[in-house]
Amino acid sequence: MADPPAKRSRWGAKEPVAPPNPLQEKLDEVNRLLDGDALPEAEKEILINTRTQLVMKMVAEQQRQLQVDMGLLPPPQPVQMQCKVMLPADSCPGGVQSLVGLVIGARGSTQQLLQEKSGCRVVVRGKGSNKTKAIFGEEEDEETHVLITGPSEEAVQIARKLVRVRVRVRVRVRVRVRARRPSRSRASWWRR
Repeated sequence: MADPPAKRSRWGAKEPVAPPNPLQEKLDEVNRLLDGDALPEAEKEILINTRTQLVMKMVAEQQRQLQVDMGLLPPPQPVQMQCKVMLPADSCPGGVQSLVGLVIGARGSTQQLLQEKSGCRVVVRGKGSNKTKAIFGEEEDEETHVLITGPSEEAVQIARKLVRVRVRVRVRVRVRVRARRPSRSRASWWRR
């Protein structure tokens, strides 16, 4: 007597399907090629060596995962990408501090917005970036810059563009304002 068919769940499959292992896919392809009889001996040897290497990589991967699962090894740390955006000191009248204020914003609101949009950590570092270090007399050797740390190169590039736009807009506005001022004194301008 056959078992009755299992009742189908309305929430989807019984067990989640794991994504295929790329090493396993390569190994299956090599095995498929080795099953055919049309290959010369030299190519068969190369494929056998490739299969051996793939199996060794898979076994090492599985052993590492078992050791992580058992708590013998720490889980691998995610790779973090970093980027520095230098803040020019002579770009605007307030100096670097006005640019730091632009990046951080009122109570850190702009900094939080940059972090939410890009998914990266945005921090101002270097000379004059930390008031407590200035109070205690600790000097920093690096120039003032924005340090961007993120999970991927794309996210870091997005944050970098956002920071550069904030800094450049401030520089352009200051230059335009200076260029539009009348060359005459206020008194002569007022008499018109």
